[in-house]
Amino acid sequence: MDRLEAADEWASLSVRDAGMSEMVLDVIARQPDAQACIWAHLGHVAREDYIGSSSMGAHLAAALGPAYQVYGMFASAGSTRAWDPQLKVGVIPHTLPAPPAGSLEAVLTRYAGAASVTYWRFDRATGGMARWLHGIHLVDQFGATYPGDRSVFVPMDLLAVDGAILFGRVAPSVPTPSGVRAARTR
Repeated sequence: MDRLEAADEWASLSVRDAGMSEMVLDVIARQPDAQACIWAHLGHVAREDYIGSSSMGAHLAAALGPAYQVYGMFASAGSTRAWDPQLKVGVIPHTLPAPPAGSLEAVLTRYAGAASVTYWRFDRATGGMARWLHGIHLVDQFGATYPGDRSVFVPMDLLAVDGAILFGRVAPSVPTPSGVRAARTR
């Protein structure tokens, strides 16, 4: 299927992630000994399939095997930039809601102590934490558009990721004049 054409929103999701994985594999093929870091939303890079459609990460994991590793970036508190939910104001700061009890961010924050940044490799977890990681838990899926406080945390199978980087507090970047985006009127 042509990556530039999609019959509807669902088909667009499928071809978008397949196309993203093709681009990554093409870049990697140009320098087979190089390492690459893919910066994208967790829903794209995780080895988890969308229902009925494979994520970019699922395609890459199938092609690269154990060489493909996924680390999510998460925050306990602070604010970050994203489009407003109605796409009318533009890219603005949003305060992150407190992680709900039992979410990945809440559990990692409890173990992080006072550290401002912590790194977690899930395959190194032992005991109760290792058992807890083998399940579906809420994770922050804050992305390009702020979905609203109730829609930020979504269930995810943590076996789809290899680890996490947890920031205690984050602040939005200040865009350069060329990076300022304003909503379009329709």
